[in-house]
Amino acid sequence: MKQAKKRYWMPKLVRAICGTSKKAWIVGGAAIPNCKTIKDFDVAVSYSDWPMIAMMIPKDAKPTLFGGWKCKENGWEIDVWPAEIIDIFHCSKCEWMWQPQLNIRIHREPTESIRELGAY
Repeated sequence: MKQAKKRYWMPKLVRAICGTSKKAWIVGGAAIPNCKTIKDFDVAVSYSDWPMIAMMIPKDAKPTLFGGWKCKENGWEIDVWPAEIIDIFHCSKCEWMWQPQLNIRIHREPTESIRELGAY
């Protein structure tokens, strides 16, 4: 009897990064619970774990302006970059963060000044 292949909604690279480092966080849309319209995965990795995680980045990945890497896996775009997590949380565009291994999800309400700019 052939066993059904297990399907994941998260790319293998993202699972590997977040499973290897408890200081790797998915940020943005992919961190929203039950989100059905995930376009890409943004993963911020603490500077302390970056040397270990950088070795997981595929050879065909392209460098980004943030000092990280961009690649594709099964149609998903993946951005991985080094950053201190507190700095990511303070970023005005970062509303959601999720660490899958620890199952910690953080939602930060946008400030009124950000709403006035029409960003949300």
